Amino acid sequence: MKYVSLKSQSCKVMRECLLSLGCCVLLAGSAYADDARGITLVQFPNIGGAPLGAAPLAPQVQAPTMMDEKVVVPLPATIDDVAVGGGGRYLVLYLKKLRKLAVFDVNKSAVKYLSLTSDTVFFAASSEKLAIVLPEENAIERYDLANLTRELRVALPNEGPVRSAVMGASSAGPLMVIADQTNFFDLGTLQEMNVENFDHKWGTSRGERNAYQVRASADGTVFTGWYNGQSPSGLNVLQLNGNKIEPHYMHDSVGYVLPGQDGSRIYASHGMYTPELQALDPEKFRDVSCIPVFGGTYFLGITKGSQKGGLGRGGFGGGFGGGFDAALPLDVAVYSVVDRRLLLTIPRLEELKATNSNMSWARENMTLEKLIYFFPAANLLITIPDTKDGLVVRKFNLLEALEKAGLDYFFVSSTPVPTARKGQTYSYQIDVKSKRGGVTYSLDSGPPRSTLSGNGRLVWNVPKDYAMSEENIIVSIRDAAGQQMFHTFKVRVTP
Repeated sequence: MKYVSLKSQSCKVMRECLLSLGCCVLLAGSAYADDARGITLVQFPNIGGAPLGAAPLAPQVQAPTMMDEKVVVPLPATIDDVAVGGGGRYLVLYLKKLRKLAVFDVNKSAVKYLSLTSDTVFFAASSEKLAIVLPEENAIERYDLANLTRELRVALPNEGPVRSAVMGASSAGPLMVIADQTNFFDLGTLQEMNVENFDHKWGTSRGERNAYQVRASADGTVFTGWYNGQSPSGLNVLQLNGNKIEPHYMHDSVGYVLPGQDGSRIYASHGMYTPELQALDPEKFRDVSCIPVFGGTYFLGITKGSQKGGLGRGGFGGGFGGGFDAALPLDVAVYSVVDRRLLLTIPRLEELKATNSNMSWARENMTLEKLIYFFPAANLLITIPDTKDGLVVRKFNLLEALEKAGLDYFFVSSTPVPTARKGQTYSYQIDVKSKRGGVTYSLDSGPPRSTLSGNGRLVWNVPKDYAMSEENIIVSIRDAAGQQMFHTFKVRVTP
């Protein structure tokens, strides 16, 4: 099939000519295709498949109206898998027994259901869309995530049994599908994408026992993976930049492997890494199971109080002995991404328990990060209980909890704007929370023509001919107590 993009639907003559040549004509918000039955119009409003390495869309999570501090949302069957979409707004829950997807809208605290036509399904969600891969029907479908209406259905390339599908929860694609070959699909057309420097055998399994688990950063720029039931399980990272891939691999067992929102951090059952697989504070986090957060510069970690007899490497990964007391509720710690300091510990979430299966080797689909979701902008904490038959929604205001605990806090609570465009003005307001106040900022290292105001706003007039593809920026921050920290972040420069 040939694809030709037209900017205006007024190009009727050109469209008819192209259709006569057997082309699929892509218009703004629709596609015309010619087949034996005539011309077919398929609508897909506001979708076009973002380029690889596109910036994330703004988070959409808002606090629902809740009368109580904790609300239990029951479901009619157990949850077998979860995908997150809408920048965290939607939790897509697979109820295999009922052959349905239950879509929980965090903003409304409401559930909608989508009936499935097959017993074997793989699904992933983006900022606005839901993709469903149906191997038994040899098809891929795209749905609007808000109203669950189907927009597009195409044939699935015959490349062997499908094993997984994944997509960035705040992105506009691409969709990764793992079968005998691994491919990226444009979310607008559901057609395979040509990606440079990509090994299509990435993530392909060697039997059911060695099934491959994959995850995507929320912005869709970093993909990670590991093997179940294989030693070592491996730490695999793919970074997408433009139309090229940069792969990284570490031959070790670190349990699950999860990219953060923008892919700048990799979270595992054994600590944190950069995308280039450099360990971050390895002694501090070697035995902490880390989980990324939607929105804000935080991450979660399971503390030592969560395991019988203390925390050891054997309990979290590699299968070297040790283990969890399945009857013991988990403590959840909140850390700052900027300097990786512990901010607060939430003790004993009674419904949240861990086993070696979901914490270490991650043999299950329902690994630990699929059981707990923290949305700092909405002051919400959502968990899936060990019974997996519903959701527990809690009010949780981190700043109020810090004040109540009387802690001397000092941390960055804002998320850097990840992308700057040539010829335009980049702006990022740094937000710092400090018990002592008196916060001051200093731009220690930044690109030419960048400035930092006294209240922490970074402004950069990016030249049209700027040669660098990215900038590493360093800001030092102090408070009235003399505490200092560095806020370092990377900004990608795009045309």
